[in-house]
Amino acid sequence: MRYRRLGTSGVEVSIVGLGGTVFGRHQTFTHYSDRKQTAALIHHAADLGVNHLDTADMYADGVSERYIGAAIAGRRDRFIVASKVGMPRTDEPNGGLSRRRIMAGIEGTLRRLQTDYVDLYYAHRPDPATPIEETVRAFDDLVRQGKVRHVGCSNFSRAQIEAAHGAAESGGHGRFAVSQSPYNLFERSLEAEIAPCCARHGMSIVAYAPLAQGVLTGKYRPGEPIRPGTRAWRNPSPNLAVYLRDDRLETVRRLDAWAGDHGRRVGALAIAWLLAKPLVCSVLTAVTSQTQLEANVRAADWELTPEHVRDVENLVPG
Repeated sequence: MRYRRLGTSGVEVSIVGLGGTVFGRHQTFTHYSDRKQTAALIHHAADLGVNHLDTADMYADGVSERYIGAAIAGRRDRFIVASKVGMPRTDEPNGGLSRRRIMAGIEGTLRRLQTDYVDLYYAHRPDPATPIEETVRAFDDLVRQGKVRHVGCSNFSRAQIEAAHGAAESGGHGRFAVSQSPYNLFERSLEAEIAPCCARHGMSIVAYAPLAQGVLTGKYRPGEPIRPGTRAWRNPSPNLAVYLRDDRLETVRRLDAWAGDHGRRVGALAIAWLLAKPLVCSVLTAVTSQTQLEANVRAADWELTPEHVRDVENLVPG
């Protein structure tokens, strides 16, 4: 396993991380891990060199954090644990990135994780109702209190990242170390503005949805029905519906053929392509089996050349 730094910090994370969206029941996933399965996956991941665990207070309504907390009890120092705050879970007020929400959020997260600090705490999504100065100040206070080591943002635009950095500089507060965004061979919109912005501010990128919700594994074929039991079976996700268009599935077929010429499969190619991007410090993969975990870890050993990257991108229209 290789490791990369979180921004300009001294913290190193495994280039493959475990995403906690499938730890506990998820409203759009047919497969998920219970407490025992989650612990087994996390312990096996550690044996393979994976130290990066990512979750959020709203994943399975807090169950993901509880499962992770139980799994890492007694071995907390082996992991870089990230969580998030700011995604409204109900229609009640104060569900965004206000100081009130952040301060209450960290206490719940620490309690569920059975720890006294998280290594990385994200603003889960922008909150237009709260001044960014209030959010940045609250995060900085958590760092000063020792409850959080580093902070980051998720799903922020370039302008929102710039505003956060401006507020941090003018107030003398800590800045975001990392941006977490959807990033895969079909979803590359961050390359236009977010990636250059991150590079300017010394931020890393953590990529989520690297396999386009499973489509880039090659398990779905154009013109063929979706098999029962797969993630896409009766899944209402509109993002998944876009990935499942026949033209996208035909592109996956071409990518799988290219990967096959190099002794690999398209899922490994999707992860290796992301890790060829210098700003990407870690790729989050949501797995429910040790077989999936091991395949993703093996994919991280495939280092694409610049020529490979160019050839692969030429296979993806647009």
